[in-house]
Amino acid sequence: MNALKDEMVKMVDEQKKMIDPNHKDDDSEEENSSEEEGHQANQFTFISAIDVGSHFIEINPSNELLFQNLEGNMLTQFTITNPCKACPIAFFVHTSSPIPVKIFPNCGFIPAEFQQVIRIAWQRENQPNVDRLENSMFFVKSLPLSPEMNLDELNQNLS
Repeated sequence: MNALKDEMVKMVDEQKKMIDPNHKDDDSEEENSSEEEGHQANQFTFISAIDVGSHFIEINPSNELLFQNLEGNMLTQFTITNPCKACPIAFFVHTSSPIPVKIFPNCGFIPAEFQQVIRIAWQRENQPNVDRLENSMFFVKSLPLSPEMNLDELNQNLS
C-alpha cells in the first residue's frame, strides 16, 4: 500500500513541475456578479453555470456562461487555455441538461500554452426555451498528458 502511495505522490510531483509557476488561479480573485458586468437577463439572454473539474486549465469566462438568442438559436462560447509549458492536456465538456444542446468540440487535446474555443448551441429546430435550460450546468474535465504523446495520432483516434 505504501508503494502505491509513494508512486502517486511521485506522479503528482512530476505533474506539478509541468505547471507554469506564474499561473494565476482564478478562484483566488474576487468574483463579480453578472449585474456588475453589465449582463441583464431578459428574453434574449440567460446565464448558466460552468464547473471546472481541473486545476490544469484556465476557463474564460470562469464560472458562468451568457447565452444569447440569435435568430431563434441560443448560443454561447468559452475558451479553454492550457497554461502548462511542457505538456498537452486532454479535455471533455458535458452538460447536466436533458436538452439536446450541441457542444463543439466536446472533447479533444490542447497543446502546451495553446487554447481552444468551445461553442454551445441550442438550435432553433429543438425549440429553445430559457426556462428549460436555466438550471443546466456545463462541466469541463481535463487531464495533463505526457509531453511525449503524439497529439495528431490521438486526434485521429477521436474521429
